[in-house]
Amino acid sequence: MRVYGSTIYYEGSITPRVSRLSVQRGTALSYQVKERTATKSMLASKNTRPAVNTPAQGLHWIGVLAGELNVRLRDAREINPGLWPKTLVLGHRTGTSKISCARADEKGIEAGRSRQIPFPFTRHLSTEYIVKYAKKLWDEVCQPMKNGSGMKLNNVSLNVGENLMIRCHYHSLD
Repeated sequence: MRVYGSTIYYEGSITPRVSRLSVQRGTALSYQVKERTATKSMLASKNTRPAVNTPAQGLHWIGVLAGELNVRLRDAREINPGLWPKTLVLGHRTGTSKISCARADEKGIEAGRSRQIPFPFTRHLSTEYIVKYAKKLWDEVCQPMKNGSGMKLNNVSLNVGENLMIRCHYHSLD
């Protein structure tokens, strides 16, 4: 949708004299709202201050983020019971500058990194189940912390993605 003066261009059609405010309020009769597309991923993220510099601090935040993902995934599964993500992704970032990734190497700031793992199906989804797989990823991420390199993470995120719809088909035995 593009607004020029009092004219709205929406999906190739022109609707004169419909104000932007009437579209925002939902009172524009000619404006059609599309249904929302299926959720493809869910993200829980935390900018940590002070920075995470020990494995135990990171595990605390992973537990918090896993709880958030658990709630979101349960809510989504109430609407679509066959919904299940294929992957669990742990993302992390060091550095506090707002420099783009292209210029990150020039300033010595590391760009965001991520690791992922397949996320197996379970009928009994819980925060502990998500933490179990996120901890495997966290153990890989925090190796430099254990070696004493002084690695500090300013952002930690958990993401479940590439949602898969599980469908059951029943056939007669005739």
